[in-house]
Formats: sequence, C-alpha cells, structure tokens
Amino acid sequence: MAVRIAVQPSRIRTWFILAAALVTFIGHEVARAKTVSATEVPRRILVLFGDAPSRTGRPPIFPVDSLVSTVLQAHLEWMGYETDYFEASGQVPPEPAQNVRAVIIDGSLHVATSQEDALISWLAAQKRRGLPVLLLGGIPVASAQATERFLAEFGIGGGGGAEHHLASVSLAVGDESVVSRETELKPRSTGFLNLLAPAGGKALVSVFGVDTTGGKHRFDAVFTAPWGMAWLAPYVMLEVGANRRYYYLDPFRMIETWLGGEAFPAPDTTTHHGRRIFFSHIDGDGFASRSKTSGGKICAEVMRDRVLKAHDLPVTVSVIEAEVCGLTQSLSPGDRPRYEEIARSIFTLPNVSAASHSFSHPFQWDPADPNPGRYEAGSLALNDDADYKSVSIEREVRGSVDYIDRTLLPAGKKVEIMLWSGNCRPGTEALRLVRELGVENMNGGDTVMSRLYPSLSAVAPRLVPWGDELQIYAANQNEFMYTSGMSGPFSSGFANVVDTFESTGAPRRLKPVNLYYHFYSAASFSALRALEKALDWCEKQPLHGITAAEYARIVRDAHSAQVHRIAQGEWRLLSHGDLRTWRLPASAGVPDIARSRSIAGYKTEGDVTYVHTNGGRDATLVVAPPHQPVAAHLRLQEAGVPVLFVDHRPRRVSFIVGGNRTGQLVIAGAPPGAACQLTRTDTPGAKPATHVADANGCVALTVPSGMEAEFVVTRDVAVVRSQESNAVASP
Repeated sequence: MAVRIAVQPSRIRTWFILAAALVTFIGHEVARAKTVSATEVPRRILVLFGDAPSRTGRPPIFPVDSLVSTVLQAHLEWMGYETDYFEASGQVPPEPAQNVRAVIIDGSLHVATSQEDALISWLAAQKRRGLPVLLLGGIPVASAQATERFLAEFGIGGGGGAEHHLASVSLAVGDESVVSRETELKPRSTGFLNLLAPAGGKALVSVFGVDTTGGKHRFDAVFTAPWGMAWLAPYVMLEVGANRRYYYLDPFRMIETWLGGEAFPAPDTTTHHGRRIFFSHIDGDGFASRSKTSGGKICAEVMRDRVLKAHDLPVTVSVIEAEVCGLTQSLSPGDRPRYEEIARSIFTLPNVSAASHSFSHPFQWDPADPNPGRYEAGSLALNDDADYKSVSIEREVRGSVDYIDRTLLPAGKKVEIMLWSGNCRPGTEALRLVRELGVENMNGGDTVMSRLYPSLSAVAPRLVPWGDELQIYAANQNEFMYTSGMSGPFSSGFANVVDTFESTGAPRRLKPVNLYYHFYSAASFSALRALEKALDWCEKQPLHGITAAEYARIVRDAHSAQVHRIAQGEWRLLSHGDLRTWRLPASAGVPDIARSRSIAGYKTEGDVTYVHTNGGRDATLVVAPPHQPVAAHLRLQEAGVPVLFVDHRPRRVSFIVGGNRTGQLVIAGAPPGAACQLTRTDTPGAKPATHVADANGCVALTVPSGMEAEFVVTRDVAVVRSQESNAVASP
C-alpha cells in the first residue's frame, strides 16, 4: 500500500507515493527471492461472549458491552495482542486458527442450556491443545449438571455453590505483585462462591468466610491453573459510578501471569518515526452558534481565526450538513450561503483535512442496538425545509459525504473520515457503508485517565468490532466529557486534558496525543482559553502530527498485522504499510540495521525501543542481544515530519520529506564527531551543507516539505577550520 500523506501539494504527494510504492515493490521482490522458514507469532485472543436470548429474553449483546472490552482489551493491545470476538451463547465456536494465542471466557457469556455440554467439550479440547484459558468474571454455565461437569473438567474444587449466610469474611493475597494500587482490596460477603483453585495452580486472591453456624468456607476468587487462570467477580473492578471504575488487580501483571512475558515486536499505534503521535479532530456541533468572544461572529469563524490559523498543527474538521445548510430549528436556510462560505474558508487551510459529522447528528445510530442510551430525540431538531422525518443511514453517511465533497471542498481534497455522533455506536450497517465509500471512521471510547481519575480502566481500547466491521475509537475524549456536558468550569475541566496526555504517556505510552473538541469550544472566553492552553502545550512537545484518518488506518493495520519469528532475535513484520512502528523491550537488544530489511531506524526511550519501518508491507527486523556490538549504520532516530528513505546505506541515505510543513528529523548512527554533508537533490546546483555529529553520533536537521536530499558521512572526525566556523573540511 502506498504511503498516504494528507493535505500537501500535489507534486510532493506524487513523489512520496511513487517512492513508497517503489520501496514496497522492492521489498516484495527481496522477500520473494529470500526463502525463509518463519512461524507466525500467535497474538490473537479469542473472546467468547454473549447472553442467550432464549435464556434471558433480552436482545443479544455486542462486543462493546462485554467485560473484556471494558477490562482487558486496551491492555492486551498494548502488550501486542489483538482480540477477536465470537458470540457463543447459542453456537459452538469454530476451531481456533494457529495464530490464536489464548481464549477468554467473558463474564457476559451465558449459554443456552442445550448448548452447555457442547461448550464444555469445546473448552476441554482447547485445554488439551494447550491454549491458555481465562475465566473472566464467572463461569459460562448455569445448570447444576453442567456446572458439576465444568468444574470437574477443569479441576476446580468446592462445588461452585453460592454462600449467602456469612457472619464474617477475611481475605488473603497469594501474590502481592498483582495487586493494583488504584483501590483497596477488601473481602466481600456478596458474590461468595465455594470454589477452590485446581491442583497445580496458585490462589492469588482467596476469601475465607464463616457462616452463622460456625461453618468455614473458602472462595479462591483469583487463581492460576495448569490450563490458564480465573479472575472472578466481584474482585475484577470496583464500580463507583456509571462511568468510574478501579482495578483491584493490575491488568498488565495479570496478563503477564496468565500468558507469560514473551517478548516480540508489538504493533505500536502511539508513535511514528520515534515521536509520540499527535492528531486532533473537531466534531461539527456548534458550527453556527453565536460566539460571545466576538460580536456577530459564529463559532466557526472564531475557531478558524483563533485556532486553525493560529496554530500550525494538523487538524481534521467535520461539519454537520444540516447545520451548515441552516436546516436545524434554531437556524434559517437563508443563512446557508454564509455558512457554506465559512466552511469553505476552513477547508482551504493547508493544515485542515475534511470529515463528516453526519447530516442530522443522530443520537442513536443502530435500531437493533440493545444498549443505545437515552435521548429525547433521534437527531437534531430540523426545520420544515429539511423534509427529514426519520434517520436514514444512507442519508447520514453517503449523503453527507457527497455534500461535503461536492459543495465545500477545494480541488484535491476529499472527506477522509466519518466522525460518529451521539452515542457513537454506529452498528454494522453504517460501518459497512463508510468502508464501501473508502472513508475511515472514528469516535467513541472513553479515555479520560488523569490524576483526578487515576485508573487504567479509563483507557479505552483502540477499536471495537460490530459484526465483520471495525469501529475505530478516538484516542482521547472531548471537552464535553471533561466539563460535565459543557457546564464548566473550563479552567479545571478541558484544560486538564493535558493531564490525560501526561498520564497516558508515562510510565507506559498507552495513547497518542489526541486533542478532540467541538466548534462550540469557541462559544465563550473560558472554553476557548482552555482549548488554547491545551494547544499551547501540544506545540511545545516533540510530537509527530498526522490526520485522524491516518491514525485510524494505523489502528486498523495494527489489528491485522502479523509477526513471524524467523530465528532468535529475528522477525518478519507484515502489515499494509500504514503501521510503521513496532515496540520492543529495550532489554531485548539493539536493532541491527545492516542485517535488517526495510527498517528505517529506531529510538530507545526508557525501557522500550520504538522501531520504525520504511513504510513497506514486508520488513525484517534483526535484533542483536544486549551488549553485542552491531555494525555501524546510519538510521532515522526520530522525525516530526513524514520521511521516506529511498536509498539506505551504512554511511549514506537518500530521503524525501512529506507533509506540508517544515520540521525536524534526527539521523543517528554516524561516528561521534563525524563530518557529514546534506545535499538537496531536488535543487540543481545546490551546495552541500556541512554538519558535525554529536557525541552520540546524531545530527539534527531542519527540513522543509517536499525536500529530496542525500545525507553522507564524509569523514569520521570533523576538522574545524576556525573557532567561529562549524565548516567541515573536505575529505
């Protein structure tokens, strides 16, 4: 797949795409010529979920409402695993593929009585196969006969009965390293089951109870087993509100305990070219609302002048068609020409990419959704000129995208992404239509982790499936969530989004920096100032800016990417080319660029190493063990702009700079203090600029978009001609 760089002059785009295509083609040819024996690293986690309608009388649930989606998916993703969901309440799961690493029985899974024996037989087969199983929340069978068989098959003692008459309870922890510090782990009499860890396992959390007659009982609520692990309610999370939870146990340590600490390159969606990703997007709400910050201007004008023009950062802007056309009840169709002209003036800005926020801003997208939320109306209230009686997915998606493309965008720009509105639960039909249009999708996901809410539970997954389609979540939430529905205060509300950026950046980089807001943030001075403070922080950080659509493609690519182990310390990395960063523990060793293929470079930060590919679909990464010397080789350490290496040699690299702005890149791998030359190859007669590598062998360069250049190490030790000059002698 060609590398896509949004919002750039056509010549730069053409050169960048052609070069990327050439690199990809060469990579395929090299891979075809080099026959390797590689085994795919199994990193798929099969999640069995569902609640049989025949048992409950309720509609079937979706993966978004599963316990795994809430508790574990985000952390599994960070560790390099991807979740695949199967609705197993009324059907036997298929035989797992070879790339499946483990199976999770979700706490939501309650199968029909007629299916209980079949599910137990299937699970027993996976146990014999050696696939680790995790019971998350509870056991999936309810009848007495099936429960007895299930416990016997998995060696769980105690009979599984509930104990309701406990006079006292106490708690013992078998491994303090798995305990979270988010909330205190306390014994509870509710949810007490007579269950004992199997032989060969270890109880991590045990609750002891004494009933009113003096009888003693034990509930091993969390335990390891020869076949995997159980992490049972009520010791998964403490629920303190509708949207606030705290872990009793550290999810990362729990996953490591369950699956082990195997090190392999993990697809990383937080980093690009060695820098943390930045992207921003604006939902269209409030486009035509009056702003109190400037007499007579609407929010869209203030946002254009105070934010979009004033800050040289990429931003994806969406509009609601009905609002721009003056079709909502608070607006007049007579103002449509003015609103459309303002929208056009926004979309012509070079740092702006285009998105749709639907036609009428539906609050509930999928009529079949059993958990759509409560709203007073199906969409924004429209006036009679709209002639729109009920929500149509076709009109909301295809209609709005066509309108924006045809009416508001300059030549060379198209709608790149659909930003979901309302409950942000689009369902299968809307997602399928967006995909068929060749447009990405985003929104949903409640990432709001901060010092005020210091819980890993406030970090959402990257995506969620609906049938065969994928919804891409925003990497962070918007100002509506930080300010209690825009009721304020803003100084201690959305301005604290920076706290979330910092909390999700260390000690683990869990998310990119995603500044997500609405046009109505320009409605008041306090809301606008909070946004500007967040923008000021972003501009001071060493980030790599991309569009929301680019981020969505990276997430989608990470979900399907493959890692193949060729040998110890050697992997083949397969993707569609949008994903360009893979993460390894720094303790795994140093990437050997000379022996790798299509690896542009790497950067080590703390205890992790971010490895960046050159944008091809097929790369080979060779990592030398710690303390083993590797051959000297130039490499890309980091860049704030898109960079493509078209020729990559130990002492010479040729590259093209993409994007639409000037930025910095750092080339590493030169001898410390070496003399280097940078020559523009896209400018006839250009004179080389001289540079001296620092003590770490790095050279920082400031490069404009569209630049084609060659960087060469000319002498291992620079010769300084005078104290006033940094000129380098000719070799």
